[in-house]
Amino acid sequence: MLKLVTGEEGASEGCRLHDILFWAGPNGSTSSIHQYILLLTKLKSRTVLQQVLDQSLQDISSIQPLYDCVVGLMDEGESEQAATYLKQISERRDDSLPGISKFPGLRRILADEETSKLLPKIAGELEYAGILQNQLYDMETRLGIKWQPQKSIHTSISDPQCVASEEPLLTPDGNCAGFGSVERLIAEIRDFGCSSELAELGRIADLLNEHDGAEIPVMPGFKIESPELAWRPQCSPVEFSGAPLPSRHDCSAPWSPSTLGLLRGRIDCGVPLENERTLHLMQLGYLVMLQQAPIWHARAKADDGHYWKETGHIVAWDRVAGQLLAVFVGKGHGLVEPGLPPLSLKPPPGLRRVEGISVPGHMPRRGTGAEIRNSKYHFDVDSL
Repeated sequence: MLKLVTGEEGASEGCRLHDILFWAGPNGSTSSIHQYILLLTKLKSRTVLQQVLDQSLQDISSIQPLYDCVVGLMDEGESEQAATYLKQISERRDDSLPGISKFPGLRRILADEETSKLLPKIAGELEYAGILQNQLYDMETRLGIKWQPQKSIHTSISDPQCVASEEPLLTPDGNCAGFGSVERLIAEIRDFGCSSELAELGRIADLLNEHDGAEIPVMPGFKIESPELAWRPQCSPVEFSGAPLPSRHDCSAPWSPSTLGLLRGRIDCGVPLENERTLHLMQLGYLVMLQQAPIWHARAKADDGHYWKETGHIVAWDRVAGQLLAVFVGKGHGLVEPGLPPLSLKPPPGLRRVEGISVPGHMPRRGTGAEIRNSKYHFDVDSL
């Protein structure tokens, strides 16, 4: 592929895709060039990638896509090149990085040693102060507390009337100030859900165990009318017959992909397709839908005639795109066979097989460059 695109592996001159793209040449447009940079990064280009990186710096009126390129370089193990590119962006913008403190991929930049040590020097005073403020907010959220500037106190993030200042986060009798809040769970998922470290993913798993039994309202993405849905947190609700979970997790044992609930989904077209977008997921629980009980049903006269019913979806975190998904595997929890869900099982009306979902007020649905395909998937245990 690299040979066809850039000719760096021996294609003859004039037989490469790069020469006919509208980015080619020193005066070529830089519109959407960041997408081409991400492609070249994945193809492990060297010479042409550097040329295109240099060209992208000619027009930095739209700077956020360039930050995407920095993250893309780091994702491919090119941390040193990412740091150099970030420094060049700063030099072009008068030794500052406009908007970096609000960049969605900032956590990834901070997690990388090469780029994080540069930020204090190249971000600019205002942006670096914004970075510190955002990091402080993230830390507070993960502790389940929130700063109230009008009163100069910390309160529980879920209850502004519960003062947390000068109080222990967790007392011996189990009282806490926001430590068991949904916000804290969501903050941990957002911060560590894309990690490749078992210990960091284990922090999410521990919190899922703490929230087992809760019901968190969720909404499918971009739908005006949708069924009433809730996410029931649970660590690894679905297990595969080839890798069953122990009846009780040994807290002293190290985490594994199966105990963490890591799942891989490959698009089906008769056989699993390796070259299509594969889903790399961490299970976070399962999805339930509010149903109207039939008149003959025992619940028809209780709870306003409504009850929660499983949809057959798990709730999962997309570890590549960094977003919350509802994924149809046939059942919400229990033992399943690896591969395709049984053809007789279908999602309920109003829901697709793979659905982007959001937690209103806490976790909006993220747009992603790679559109989710509403296809059938082969599922099995994933690896890191």
